[in-house]
Amino acid sequence: MSDLLDLKKPESVARLRHLLRTGLNHIIGYAGMVHRQAVDQAASAEAALMVEALAAARRIEEMVQEALPPASHVADEALPRLRAAMQGYIGRINYFLERFEEIAGSSCAVEIGKIRAAARDLAEFARGADADSRVLVTPPPEPITEANGPRALPEAPQPPRPQRPAGRILVVDNDADNREILQRCLEREGFAVASEPDGRAALQRLGRERFDLVLLDIFMPDLDGYQVLAAVKANPALREIPVIVLAAADDRQHIVRSIEMGADDFLSKPFDPVVLRARIGAVLRRRQAEAECAGLAQRLESLLESSGEGILGVGRDGICTFVNRAAVEMLGYPREALLGRSLHDVIHHTRPDGSPYPIAECPIYAALQTGEPRRGREECYIRADGTSFPIEFSAHPMRRGGKADGVVVSFTGISKRG
Repeated sequence: MSDLLDLKKPESVARLRHLLRTGLNHIIGYAGMVHRQAVDQAASAEAALMVEALAAARRIEEMVQEALPPASHVADEALPRLRAAMQGYIGRINYFLERFEEIAGSSCAVEIGKIRAAARDLAEFARGADADSRVLVTPPPEPITEANGPRALPEAPQPPRPQRPAGRILVVDNDADNREILQRCLEREGFAVASEPDGRAALQRLGRERFDLVLLDIFMPDLDGYQVLAAVKANPALREIPVIVLAAADDRQHIVRSIEMGADDFLSKPFDPVVLRARIGAVLRRRQAEAECAGLAQRLESLLESSGEGILGVGRDGICTFVNRAAVEMLGYPREALLGRSLHDVIHHTRPDGSPYPIAECPIYAALQTGEPRRGREECYIRADGTSFPIEFSAHPMRRGGKADGVVVSFTGISKRG
């Protein structure tokens, strides 16, 4: 990590914060994997060592946030303080890795190697400060002893995981380790997972294959997460796919912008497996419920369209909200000429004798006002060509919260009944 940083430039500070968090993401992600494997195998000592490594990494994460806050001036002494404060916790991480290898041998060697590599990158940054200028943000960790070393986990049965909808997920992140961490966590939860390293490849994959959800990193070269999100939401074939963006929890402006562009939720880095499962499950359940409601509405509309009687929906303000096929044919109006207009003013403004019909005396309007159903035969509707025809009708209020929220009117021309 280069020391050539201008702390007066927000983009330089953001880049450094991103680089440090990327290493911490790797440590927390892979240590979390090893911890879960140890718990699954009842290896309590190994699991406890990973708990300690995770705690040290999260403490470094807190220090990075404290020293390099977003949208804030960073003092000149911030980097020396941060470097000095990080060193003890990096040492703890390496110590717990060594203890793990002493106990477990070559178990989880790949994951332990990834943690070591990330800790080595962080240590390289931490050694960049002049030793004489180290002023600590927080006191250094205590020397590791038997008293404050790793603690065994209590042996307790794991609670059953909540039910979640099955789904196929596309992970889009230019960092290979982040992709692997997410993919393995999600596959552990039973999801089918594919991944792509950049936005262009992701859009091509979405065009070829079906996915139920996309996990999308914001900061990627070439085509960034915003551009991918905009392309997905602009494509009618893709816009209904839910998107969860990946961002640091304190990157408020990026989170807000993503949500405003149509993202369904955000997931903060480093990833918490419990939160990951909960957020993805919630989004998929919500989309499943929306799809079921849309399907129900479509079936109901199909049923109403197949009716031989004219059916009209009227809102609480007397505005037409629904017209079925039979009503369109009997009235002679195109559907769009009725929707959004006052039905009384368009088709019921004149009595059978040709005199004006005030809306206050209209039985259909009365059903809306009183909440009581009305029926009748001595009414007439006006066709688009200005002619009228007698109808038999029934008007039934739709209720919401105990009050009439609209009226459903069904009618037929009396002449059709002979």
